[in-house]
Amino acid sequence: MTDVRRGMRLKSFRVFAKGVQIYAEAFHAGLNVVRGDHAVGKSTLLDLIFYSLGGELRKEQWVFPASSCDTVCAEVAIGERDYCLKRAISPGQVPPIDVFDGPFSDAIQSLEGWISFSPRRSDQRMSFSQLAFELFGWGTHKTDGYDNLTMHQVLRLMYIDQETPSNKLFRAEPANADSESTRTAIAEFLLSLDDLESHKTRQRLLSASRAMEKATSELSAIHDVLGRDAVHSEDELTNEMQQVISEMGRLNDHRQILVQPTDDVPQEDERYLNDRVAQVSAEIDALTIALADDEHSLSSIIGELSDCKAFQITLAQRKQALLESRETYQAIGAVTFKHCPSCQSEIDALGQEGICSLCKSPYSPSDTSESYLQVLTELQFHEKQNLKVMADLEARQKVIALGKQLRAHELISKKALLRSIAGASTKREQLLAETSRKMGFLEAQLEALKEKISIVQKLDRLRQETQDLASEISRLNQRLLELGAASADRRTVVMESISTTALRLLELDEDYEDTFKHATKMEAEIDFAKDRWLIDGRSKFSASSNVLKKNALHAAILVHAIKDKDCRHPRFLILDDIENGGMTPSRSQNFQRVLSGLFDGMEDEFQLIVSTAMVDPSLNNDQVGVGRYYNKGDYVIKLP
Repeated sequence: MTDVRRGMRLKSFRVFAKGVQIYAEAFHAGLNVVRGDHAVGKSTLLDLIFYSLGGELRKEQWVFPASSCDTVCAEVAIGERDYCLKRAISPGQVPPIDVFDGPFSDAIQSLEGWISFSPRRSDQRMSFSQLAFELFGWGTHKTDGYDNLTMHQVLRLMYIDQETPSNKLFRAEPANADSESTRTAIAEFLLSLDDLESHKTRQRLLSASRAMEKATSELSAIHDVLGRDAVHSEDELTNEMQQVISEMGRLNDHRQILVQPTDDVPQEDERYLNDRVAQVSAEIDALTIALADDEHSLSSIIGELSDCKAFQITLAQRKQALLESRETYQAIGAVTFKHCPSCQSEIDALGQEGICSLCKSPYSPSDTSESYLQVLTELQFHEKQNLKVMADLEARQKVIALGKQLRAHELISKKALLRSIAGASTKREQLLAETSRKMGFLEAQLEALKEKISIVQKLDRLRQETQDLASEISRLNQRLLELGAASADRRTVVMESISTTALRLLELDEDYEDTFKHATKMEAEIDFAKDRWLIDGRSKFSASSNVLKKNALHAAILVHAIKDKDCRHPRFLILDDIENGGMTPSRSQNFQRVLSGLFDGMEDEFQLIVSTAMVDPSLNNDQVGVGRYYNKGDYVIKLP
């Protein structure tokens, strides 16, 4: 099976204050150790890295001097491609993230290559999380709570900070921003315990259930107003309309028999009858034209919908082609020509830097393709706009079709009225008056039937909608059962893999915790929903043992992500919690050595960033260290 995962690696990180670069260090693949005495700002640095990658810090979590800085810039590799992420520091707010498609060396020379992405979704542009998910190849993923997963959320399982209680698996969130379904979705997504089809199916099920509730509520409201026995079918009402029209025609014919025309018709009666005939004829002509316009409009809308659907397919194909061409360019580089494709003559200046080998025009390597990010955001925008246009067209189609049907009924009525007027007599016998009264009653009845048909059409639509939704809900529930059964085996394998590695790490701990000595022989349960890891039914141990246990589990998750080619986890982890809870130097250094040994031979497969004030001598060097060792008073981030 081809490994299509895209890992993430921090290549360099910079902090700016008052327009001056005050921190700049390179990071490397594999184990990175940020070393320094207590209270020199190691955690502040890691918070800023988390923030630059899309994490969100609450106002009270900003501390000096980070809160007084201007901007952070992270150069990251996602898959084989480098990107620069720049974000302004604004405590208490959630600023956008500016993204440059390329390394930092190119980014500092470009003013126009940066594209700003909001941390929040909108109908106009991609959010940063949407972009990141596209770059990772993750697509869109939603929790059971119908909220989109964000980079902030997935980083909660990749950044182990000091503030979160050591018996919790996820980085802590306010109670109103966290839930069991959210934590479950994060873990299941990163570990591929529940594939995207399952989550998409859940969202369709949730959407169908909500639509079902709405349709059922509307049906109930209409029945409450009209009464269930008073509601007829559209066919019944149409037949009743035809009967009324037929009766109106019969009455008109009967009136013509009863009233014979005379030769001495008063002039005013003749003028009135002529005017009335002209008026009704004009109304018939207007209705005929309106019906023709309706038919034209419907044909036009059908054509536009067909174009929109074709455009939607084209956009999806262009998006896929963009991704594939980008992968191809990364794999083989720019295409050059040795011979002219037209005349086959040998081409001069082959391979000359900055000159096109074919047309000899100068170009910048960074301009070999229009900004990938810009094109991607434009395609995303066009997709959303096209879907909106399609929805508007479909709504207009329904309105015009209903109007056309009502006008057709009205045209029948007007024609019947014209026949009645044209055959009217000037005699004023009581029988003619009675016939006219009945005709007026039938006209009013015809209008009432039109209103009923409109209501019945809505009822029929709602009934059909509820039937379709019921079938869809049943189908989706069945599909979820099938997907759940298919994923059960994988869940068992993944959990056993993580538990086995984590328990083995605990057994390599020094003799501080009796339970850890024989951890691999004990029952272990990882419960992401409850945010806990139970060993023989226990989730809490001594403070330092809880710290060690938590870090061992996250290291095990990283190991599993490296080995499991189906795992979406980007093989990136920050541990800022290995020395809390009264951890002794000896115990911390032993864990550091265990971590280092755990990843031997995997240097190019992952990135693990660890901070420590008790660095093991074997790791206190430039090979794994990031920057120098910061002594007391020598702060990682210093304001100018």
